[in-house]
Amino acid sequence: MVRQIIQKAGIYKNRVIYIKPIPHEKLYPIIRHAYAVVLPSRIDNLPNACIEAMALKKVVIGTDGTSFEQLITDKESGFLCKTDDPDDLLRVMNKVIALTSQEREQIGENAYARIQQLDPDIVVNSLVSLYKSVIRKKKLSYQK
Repeated sequence: MVRQIIQKAGIYKNRVIYIKPIPHEKLYPIIRHAYAVVLPSRIDNLPNACIEAMALKKVVIGTDGTSFEQLITDKESGFLCKTDDPDDLLRVMNKVIALTSQEREQIGENAYARIQQLDPDIVVNSLVSLYKSVIRKKKLSYQK
């Protein structure tokens, strides 16, 4: 796949950088110094790469309709592009490149705040509350 990407990159092939899987302690510094993280996936299920980048306050570009929209509010906590649409991906990447440093920082802060909502203490407590509510309603329906 990497060879195919490099071949298709044409005159830009020297800009293609493939990094083999590396441990988190080496990966996080790369993400921390990235301008943005681009994840043009065709399908995903709350991808760790997106969660980790957002937790590091990075602007993430993900594909709409592939679960990224569950994490990213377009133009607020990241950006979404159309799936299988390289022209739209390029359009969104150009939009991200044109952001001011203040805009990029605000989106990074919004991304971080969004990921904080996934904290187990928040999610588990919310789920327990839901279960208690369902049990209470069920008990009331049996008493009638």
